[in-house]
Amino acid sequence: MNELITLIKNKDLIGLPESYMYDWNYFLNFLDEKGLGMNEESLKKYEKHLKENDYKVHNYNKKICSMKAGIRKMFEQTTASFDLNMKFKLEKVLNQIKLIKISTRKIDENSLPTEEEVKKLINKAHKNISLFIEFLYHQGVRVSEMLDIKLSDIKKSKECYIIPIIGKGRKARTLKVKKELINRIIEYFESEEWLFENLHYNKFSRRYVSWQIHLLGLKVLKKRISAHTMRHAFATHLKNRGVSIKAISKYLGHSSTAITWDMYIEDSIEFNELPLS
Repeated sequence: MNELITLIKNKDLIGLPESYMYDWNYFLNFLDEKGLGMNEESLKKYEKHLKENDYKVHNYNKKICSMKAGIRKMFEQTTASFDLNMKFKLEKVLNQIKLIKISTRKIDENSLPTEEEVKKLINKAHKNISLFIEFLYHQGVRVSEMLDIKLSDIKKSKECYIIPIIGKGRKARTLKVKKELINRIIEYFESEEWLFENLHYNKFSRRYVSWQIHLLGLKVLKKRISAHTMRHAFATHLKNRGVSIKAISKYLGHSSTAITWDMYIEDSIEFNELPLS
C-alpha cells in the first residue's frame, strides 16, 4: 500500500463530518485496491469510476463531497506530506470535479405520450413534421443534435446507418438508425447538405420544429408537448421495456447514469414489496 495512504488511513481527520467517513474510506480503499497514490491522475480515475457505476445523484455527490472534504482536511493535518506545488495541483483537479446538478423536476411519466399516442402523432402530422417526430422518438436525440446531422455524416453498415453526433458538453456518441427511415427522410427533403433541410437549403431551426410539434400535441392529443418530449418518451418507454438504465444513459449521451436514474426512476416502496411476516 502507498505509504501516504497508510498514513492517512491510520490517522483520524479531525473535523471531517461523521457522515462523510464511510465515503472517505471508500475513496481511500479505491486508491489502495488500484495501487494508486494521492495525485491528480488518481482523482480523475476515481471520478471516472463513480460516473461509470450506477450511483444515484445524491450518492454520487456525497462521495465527491466526502473526497474533497477529506483531502482538504488532509492538507491541514498532514502538512509534512505535501509540498505547496502538490497541494496546488490537487486543488486544481478538485475544483474541476463538479457535482451533478440535481434535476428540479423528475419526468412525470403521465405527462408523456404513450407509444400509441406517438404513433397517432406521426400518422396525423404533415409529412415533414411526421419525419421530425419519428426521428426524435426512435433515436432519443435532442432537437439540435438531429438538425446538425449532415448527409456526409451518415455511414452505411450491414444492418443500419451509423451517424456519429456531438451532443451536450461536446460528448460524442453514435446513433444506429434504420435504413428505411433515413431513405424516406432523404427522399422527402431532397437535401443537399443537411439531413433535414428546408427549401432554402438551410437546416431547420429548433424553434420551428418545437413549435410545430407543440401545436400538433395540442390538436391531436390535447397535451402540452415539445420536440424534447420525444426524447423523454424514448427513454421512458425503453425503461418500461426493461432496458438497463446504463444502456439508456449511454445512448442518450448523459455524462453519468446518475442523471438518467434521477430523471426517469421513481423511488418508492410499494406495500406488496415489503417483507411482511
